Amino acid sequence: MAPIRALARRAPRARIAGATRSYQTSPPSLGGRISRTLPIMELPPIDLVICDCDGTLVDSHFAIVETFNRTLAEIGLPPADARRVGRYVGLPLETLLDDLLPELDSDGRERLQSTYRRLYPTVAAGRTPLFPGVRDGLERLTGRGLRLAIATGKSLAGVRRFLVEERLEATFEAVGCGDTAARPKPYPDMVDDVLAATGVAPERAVVVGDTPYDIKMGCAAGVATCAVTTGGFTAEELAVSRPTLLLSTFVELVALVSPHRVDGR
Repeated sequence: MAPIRALARRAPRARIAGATRSYQTSPPSLGGRISRTLPIMELPPIDLVICDCDGTLVDSHFAIVETFNRTLAEIGLPPADARRVGRYVGLPLETLLDDLLPELDSDGRERLQSTYRRLYPTVAAGRTPLFPGVRDGLERLTGRGLRLAIATGKSLAGVRRFLVEERLEATFEAVGCGDTAARPKPYPDMVDDVLAATGVAPERAVVVGDTPYDIKMGCAAGVATCAVTTGGFTAEELAVSRPTLLLSTFVELVALVSPHRVDGR
């Protein structure tokens, strides 16, 4: 695999392929088990798997919530509810502040954001492991000739740090990040940037993520989508966004992805 490409920020495209798909459909009852009978369609042959990071590949929920509450404590504010914070994983920190701390003035917001970014590497060090089976799953995908990329709300510096720590620098060809895309999730810009960098057509790619924002981003970019329940959302909540597949873990996707062959076989 080639080294990852840092994608430069660029203006968003006017078209939003696949954006007509409804996100208001009520989810079916799934009981206590994720069902593979839920998919809207069969997953097409794929060239590129575009992975979210936090909550999909990496068990980082604790570190994110812990960092946010340590940040609040440092600037003299009470802790936030862990579940509420967890539902903003993948979105810009500014969005979390808009909803949870709308009374915070611009100076307070700037102080909070800079404190969070200072604290996170220390809090997360050694405490954000890959989910079980993820490393092997990534190796199995690349071994079958599939290409890999990342689309995440993390900063590019944060992604690079993660890849170095996990020795995955050569695994992903391209990375779309919160500070390189023109617009954050659920807009399609990160996926659009990754597709442009890799030269893969939307119909030959799938986005896998643990939040409705990942699924809406993929749908808006016109690619197949796979939701996994390893993050802060339930299967019922994820089903509302109408993913192509709804699974328990990233590892389950590995067995379902078939590489596209030029000869059509």
